[in-house]
Amino acid sequence: MTALLPTPTRTLADRWGRVADDLRISLIDKCNLRCTYCMPAEGMVWLKKNELLTAEEAVRIADLGVRLFGVRDVRFTGGEPLVRQDLADIIAGVRKLHPEVPISITTNGINLDKRIDSLVEAGLTRVNVSLDTVDRETFKKLTRRDRLPQVIRGLEAAKASGLEPVKVNAVLMRGINDTGAADLLEWCITRGYQLRFIEQMPLDADHNWARRNLVSGAEVRERLSQRYDLSVDPVPRGSAPAQLWEVRA
Repeated sequence: MTALLPTPTRTLADRWGRVADDLRISLIDKCNLRCTYCMPAEGMVWLKKNELLTAEEAVRIADLGVRLFGVRDVRFTGGEPLVRQDLADIIAGVRKLHPEVPISITTNGINLDKRIDSLVEAGLTRVNVSLDTVDRETFKKLTRRDRLPQVIRGLEAAKASGLEPVKVNAVLMRGINDTGAADLLEWCITRGYQLRFIEQMPLDADHNWARRNLVSGAEVRERLSQRYDLSVDPVPRGSAPAQLWEVRA
């Protein structure tokens, strides 16, 4: 028997009439990487534990979103959500209330290999792993940590767990990893991961953000087109922010 989503009493829409039906819940501000575009190397002041959402509060927010506002997809983020030791409990709480709703996490992948089984058992249905490069030295430069092997193990564990699709989120930075876009795509294709290039947000952790350093979507497509044939996914994107592309060698 197929479970039905509850009929919402209202919807979340912006001034252009686009309806938001996915909910992102940030569980923690801490992270075990220090990506140059996201955090400074030192000096972060973290929220106190009593300032974070409790597990019960996170579950209640997700429940209200689904029941009252037409949310059809719940995603847990951070910081790094795997830093929360009660993440599986939170996922299980939402799954118990809404067995039909997809639940995903966006993670840097560190320690995912150690926790993926408990998360899937709790009700996790999808995972997005942030990975900007598979070159170890470039990874160290971007994240200020030498932990690429751990991220790769996390991706492999997610794939082995049966989750589909396993998505990789990548930010391209001019002069650092932008020339490796096609290599990263090839790496993902050969392993069965779905790659998404996402925009660099102006968080300006190191106070050097500049529009001229952004890599545009047109530039990304130009780089990828040198190795692959790209065509727009024929399925209408609706209000989704991402444009899907089909890739052929």
